[in-house]
Amino acid sequence: MGNVGKVIGVNGSTATVLFVRGKACAHCDVCLSFGDHQAVVDMENTLLAKDGDYVEISLHSRDRRKAGLIAQVIPCVALLLGAGLGAILGNLYVALGGIGFAASIWFIVRSLDPYFERKSEFKPRMLRIVQNEEGESWLAL
Repeated sequence: MGNVGKVIGVNGSTATVLFVRGKACAHCDVCLSFGDHQAVVDMENTLLAKDGDYVEISLHSRDRRKAGLIAQVIPCVALLLGAGLGAILGNLYVALGGIGFAASIWFIVRSLDPYFERKSEFKPRMLRIVQNEEGESWLAL
């Protein structure tokens, strides 16, 4: 089962969903966070959910891995590559090369944010509308 959230607003074909953040959500910036445990996300209202409905939402694990690769692994590889190339020139250049390469990749990834925001594969999806009791117990955490 994915996360269950409560639809707190509907605007055309978009629904705003409040849900409890799981461990997989801890370092993701897709949602607007409220405290340590709750988050709000706007998503396509594919189920035609109404205000007050509880919906099961999910982000496929394959897409989470791809997002993690882009956000964490690629900058780490750039850091190591920069440090390795800097080591050829001397100790000071190890740090400068690593930080420089990692910062460059970070700026490139951040500049591609509008592209990633348009791609639906990195956005949560509504899977089904759940019964009130099931949704209320899930959000009571």
